[in-house]
Amino acid sequence: MIGQERLRVDPVCRSAATLERLSSLIDWQPVAGQLAPSSLCQGRARAPPLSMFKPLLQAIWNDLFDE
Repeated sequence: MIGQERLRVDPVCRSAATLERLSSLIDWQPVAGQLAPSSLCQGRARAPPLSMFKPLLQAIWNDLFDE
């Protein structure tokens, strides 16, 4: 591997257990209610809004956006 060893994710820092603990601190029901699609929305079935919102929050919290 030519320089790719830096791309390895450290399992201690990026554990799923940390995300699960964080998720357990937030009451997601009110958030899911606010994100619920309108009855006016028609067409193809969409992904659940909450499942799209959680990665967005994670990206914001970890400053993953390009500048």
